[in-house]
Amino acid sequence: MSQKIYIVEDDASIRELESYALKSAGFETLGFENSRDFFAQMEGHLPDLILLDIMLPGTDGLKVLETIRSTPAYSKLPVILVTAKTGEIDAVKGLDSGADDYITKPFGLQELMAKIEADLRRERRSQYMNAENKRSKLYFEKLCLDMRERTVRVDGKDIDLTKREYDIV
Repeated sequence: MSQKIYIVEDDASIRELESYALKSAGFETLGFENSRDFFAQMEGHLPDLILLDIMLPGTDGLKVLETIRSTPAYSKLPVILVTAKTGEIDAVKGLDSGADDYITKPFGLQELMAKIEADLRRERRSQYMNAENKRSKLYFEKLCLDMRERTVRVDGKDIDLTKREYDIV
């Protein structure tokens, strides 16, 4: 069964280009030009990964990302922001908001495919580790890493980490 990727992009030519490249690589794709249609589809069918534009009509991509991360059924889905916002502060804001990766337009298709494959590999490893690890907590000196809850505590105090930061730990 092929993996499914949702593309949330209001520019039809970019959405079609991304979809064509992904389908050529064996992925299933579904494209959306706005967040309303995207969330309607998410209610019944979850993808393996989401490509999300920031500058969308209506609800912008960062608000969409915030909703994804705050919805338990969606919160663990890998999200790559694909955007024309090229500033370093924009990338930092996107990653700090919970994106797993950030690609600026114009982008190379090989780079896009490599980042998608890398994020899907990380997701598979994360799922494998959670399923196979009998011990949910790892300890090192004053550090406690709870792999089931995906939390980190140092000296008994919770440390707030984004999904990306936790994955690095």
